[in-house]
Amino acid sequence: MNKIDKTSISTYLLALLATLSFTYLSLKFPQLLTQLRYSTIWRRIYAKRILISVLPIFPLFYFYYSLKRKNYSRSALSSMMYFMPTFMIYLIGMAFTFTGIEVISYTICKILFRFGSEAIFFDTILSRIYYIGEFFYIPYWLFIFLLWPGQDWYGIRPLRDQYGAFFILLGALVMFLGIAAWLDGKRKKFDLVTQGVYQLIRHPQYLGFILWGYGVLVYSTHRQAPFHHPLMPTFNWVLSSLMLIGLALVEEMELRKAYPQYKIYARKVSFFVPLPGVVRGIVARPWKALWKGEYPSTYRMVFVTFSLLFVLLLLPGLLFGHLYNYEVFRQYAKIIKLPY
Repeated sequence: MNKIDKTSISTYLLALLATLSFTYLSLKFPQLLTQLRYSTIWRRIYAKRILISVLPIFPLFYFYYSLKRKNYSRSALSSMMYFMPTFMIYLIGMAFTFTGIEVISYTICKILFRFGSEAIFFDTILSRIYYIGEFFYIPYWLFIFLLWPGQDWYGIRPLRDQYGAFFILLGALVMFLGIAAWLDGKRKKFDLVTQGVYQLIRHPQYLGFILWGYGVLVYSTHRQAPFHHPLMPTFNWVLSSLMLIGLALVEEMELRKAYPQYKIYARKVSFFVPLPGVVRGIVARPWKALWKGEYPSTYRMVFVTFSLLFVLLLLPGLLFGHLYNYEVFRQYAKIIKLPY
């Protein structure tokens, strides 16, 4: 096996490891917070579960130090070791980013829940804010009505699993391709990574995490869901997605300042979703008018953009949040002439 084959294999292995680590941490860390909240973490059975949950992290560090001590210069493992420090920085940084977003979302959700439960006057408004992401269930309801008409809530579990699994796998795939392209670019010492999936979108890791989170969101629509996510799914997913978009805008601002060629690259490649050039221009036009340029030039403008997106998503939840419930949605199936 030649050097190119070894380094290519190691790149994909590390990308797979990073993808699994990100998704693993984003599920396990909020569960740990929930156990802390209810003071159950100190019970022996829960302590044992937490220990088992963190055990998969240790082989990564063991692998790193074992490579450092031994000589694998002619094996594929040596090529992994060659850029392991870069990978570790990337892995730790992204893991803290994703888990940090989960922590912030978790905290906001808990504050809203406690405030809404104690203040009756704000209870209705806060409950609708809490479910603003219900709007994104509409494609899921349509999928169910078109493929399995007439089923009640308890009869749609197979379709829910298929629909959720599709987005989970799609998100993991996009994240994996983005990480692999990034690692390959760093191995080749590129200042700006534009190959692979970066030829289609500029922030594949963030898009992958959003798609993956949407799949988990669908899985979490019932207590019998395979993944018992401890957070209220809809609000948390929307807030996490908006935070990732805001983080991507900050990166856009910094990359344009650091690399002049990034402006040319950004004109040719979509931000988050692959779109034709004409459609991309139409979608970007109002935002360019807001920014008075091709990108937000200050952190203040990034915050304004984040707030505006949040308000745009907040209004449907405040005004029509009750329409997005599955049982209520069934009542409107006759109006829009869907099978029921």
